[in-house]
Amino acid sequence: MVTEEKDLSYIKNDDLLLNQLRKSEARYRLIVENSNDMMCIVRRTDKKRFVFEWINGKIVEEISGYNSDELKNKSIFSFVHPEDHKKAMDTVFLGMKLGSATTTIRMVNKKGEWKWVEVRGRIFKDYDGEYKALLVGKDVTARRLTKEKLVQSEKKYRSLFNNSPFMILILDMNGIIADFNPMVTETGNYYDEDILGVNFQELTDSIPPQYYPQLIDLFKKVLKEGKIDPIELQFKKADGNLIWVRLYAKLIKVEGETFIQVILPDITDLKERTV
Repeated sequence: MVTEEKDLSYIKNDDLLLNQLRKSEARYRLIVENSNDMMCIVRRTDKKRFVFEWINGKIVEEISGYNSDELKNKSIFSFVHPEDHKKAMDTVFLGMKLGSATTTIRMVNKKGEWKWVEVRGRIFKDYDGEYKALLVGKDVTARRLTKEKLVQSEKKYRSLFNNSPFMILILDMNGIIADFNPMVTETGNYYDEDILGVNFQELTDSIPPQYYPQLIDLFKKVLKEGKIDPIELQFKKADGNLIWVRLYAKLIKVEGETFIQVILPDITDLKERTV
């Protein structure tokens, strides 16, 4: 009788344990299958190939177009862009050495489109004592393309800035000169060490003193209103000659930070023709 009660107790305990395991397995399966990231387990074959053993099929199929059966036991490198093969292989061996690694590579989807994927991997040992890798991939194509567009845009506007026939200065909100184009150097003989980090009010060699009260008022106005009506003033060149310039100023945003852009076209010829 005692033995039967013990047996029943073991059965109840086993049933309870199995029920807890089922609930735990269901919970983790739900998390994995509804993840926004691609997940897969990779193993190394006897032929030293790295192949897909398991993937969270739903999200992988949504992003890549391939289902689990199409990927299982396929080499992970067969989906990697040829130019990224070495980078991917180096990352694999780095991960094997350190236990984890991260890289961003191009991978092809079923439509033949190349997608940028950020891959994070971690080495683990399964229940059979075999070392495998858990890879988590995030499609970063949109982010990558946006970054490339920003880089190209920056190059374009930097070229316009550098090659402008007008003097251009960028001031911070305290009036400190944060940047200027080559025309400022050519016209005023100013270099980085001369004016970068200097307040515009200290450019006494180039701006006649009678203009300073007006410039200070305009500085306050552009901070308050975002821009000003252009004014005309004289500017002393590096050779000592005075020229007439028209000053434009407005607030601009650069990577979320506010600056003042000052543009100074030379209008000397125009002024002389109107005299």
